[in-house]
Amino acid sequence: MDSYFSQKNSFTEINKHLFETCMLTALFISAKYYEKDSRGPTAKDIEMISQSKYRSKEIISMESQMLRALNWDLMIKTPADYVDLFINQGVLFSND
Repeated sequence: MDSYFSQKNSFTEINKHLFETCMLTALFISAKYYEKDSRGPTAKDIEMISQSKYRSKEIISMESQMLRALNWDLMIKTPADYVDLFINQGVLFSND
């Protein structure tokens, strides 16, 4: 979500509904990205959980907008990713 808003290059005021839709969509994309073994939530699940406040069409449309704005580049490395890599490679140990 942070990456998406930083790509917008606009500091115009965003209404609450758009912000919350973006937030739910970011969680939706993240769940799809990280859930490898189990079934993640669908857009319909989000609509049902939000009691139809956020429609599945809105979520899917926002997902498309966000992915296009980010050029489908979802791999943003954090320091924690590098620490995990070094621990798995034996360079660092979990008690370091």
